[in-house]
Amino acid sequence: MVAWGVREANWNMMLAGRVVFGIGGESMQVAQNCLLFRWFKGKEVALALGLNLSVARAGSVLNDVLSPSVARTEGCEGAMWLGFALCLSACACNMWSVRIDKSEGERLGLKEDGSDEIVSLADVLKMPRLFWLLVALCVSLYCCILPFNNIASAFFISTFYSGMSLADAQMAAGSAMSLLFLCSAVGTPPFGGVVDYVGLRTRFLMI
Repeated sequence: MVAWGVREANWNMMLAGRVVFGIGGESMQVAQNCLLFRWFKGKEVALALGLNLSVARAGSVLNDVLSPSVARTEGCEGAMWLGFALCLSACACNMWSVRIDKSEGERLGLKEDGSDEIVSLADVLKMPRLFWLLVALCVSLYCCILPFNNIASAFFISTFYSGMSLADAQMAAGSAMSLLFLCSAVGTPPFGGVVDYVGLRTRFLMI
C-alpha cells in the first residue's frame, strides 16, 4: 500500500499503508517474542531476545544505508518497491517459522502455549507495578528515539550535510542514522548473554 501510494502520489494510501504496517509489524514482534519464550527458557531467554532484536536492528541499518543508494539509481519509488520485496521475504520467513514450530512442537510433545487461556482487559489492568513501570520506560524511550529517526534524514541533510549534493547528502545521512541501530545490533546479543549468566536484570536496566 505504501509503495503503491508513492507510485500514485496518493498521501491517503501511503498513510493507510503505514497504519497497516505498524499494526502488523508490532503484532508480529509480540508473536515472535511468544515463540522465543516457548523454545528458550530461563537462562537462555535474554540471549535469544537479544539475537532477535539484533537481526531487527540489522534490518534498520540495512534500510538506512541501502535505501538512499537505491533511490539514487532507481528513484524513490524503486526504494519503496525494494522495501515491499523485503516485507514479502519476511512474510515467507514467518510462515517457515510457524511450520517449524508446529512440526517440532508436535515431535517433542509441546502443547500450544495459551491455547486454552482466556485473557480479558481486567486481567491486563491487574498486572503488577513493575510491568507498568517497564511499559512507561519503553514508551518514553521510543517516544524519544522513533520520532527523531523519522525526521533525522531531512534534519541531517539540511544541517550537517547542507553543502553536499542532495544524493550525496542522503547517503551520508543514511550512514549517520544507521549508527544508532548498528550499536544496538552489535551490542544487544552479548549483553543479553551477560544478563543470562549474571542475572541482576533490574540493576542492568537502571544502568
